[in-house]
Amino acid sequence: MNFLKITRSEAIDSSMLSQLKYNKITKKLTATFTSGAVYDYFKVSRKDAKLLFNANSNGHSVGQLFDVLIKKDPSIDYQLVGKVLLV
Repeated sequence: MNFLKITRSEAIDSSMLSQLKYNKITKKLTATFTSGAVYDYFKVSRKDAKLLFNANSNGHSVGQLFDVLIKKDPSIDYQLVGKVLLV
């Protein structure tokens, strides 16, 4: 039996981000920043999420891609979820 993987969550090798989590159904991207701030971003395309998760392996900066694809896209709403203590 094949199961569809709905969420993807990974630690990120970046000076800006420490973790990304993406839900394919809701199209919600949760980003944990190295400062500990956690934000939800809504209506993130699967294509953009995949680009972010694969950025380092493709020789790109996750932070730069995040800035261009997510933060500067006016169609993507976001909200602060909270702050975590990173150790």
